[in-house]
Amino acid sequence: MKISYGIDFGTTNSAGIMVQHGHQVKLGDASSGRPLPSIVAIDKATGQLSGGRAVWETREQRIASGREHVVTSVKRYLGTSMTWATGVGQVNPEQVASEVIRQLAAQLTARRAPEMRKAALTM
Repeated sequence: MKISYGIDFGTTNSAGIMVQHGHQVKLGDASSGRPLPSIVAIDKATGQLSGGRAVWETREQRIASGREHVVTSVKRYLGTSMTWATGVGQVNPEQVASEVIRQLAAQLTARRAPEMRKAALTM
């Protein structure tokens, strides 16, 4: 069974597609069917990353609390020396981008689709 995955890593939103036997399944936010916001919150104390629609919908409160770095467009930092300081070390743009991709992969699990081990990525 051949399955192909593709990811469109966007500045504001990211989405993906799974192709199996010529049938396409769009990947995004499983709960809403919309593309997944490319936003990540980094807990300043623990370094824990979280992303997705829940972070998007609470971004203003998260920013106001001062407890998290909220990265709304990691694409602009890829390839730079930018980092975000936490109580356990630095978080780099590649780690933040990985969280967006991990969030998309989690949508596969929510849909009981086969695990994504590799994908074509466009930016």
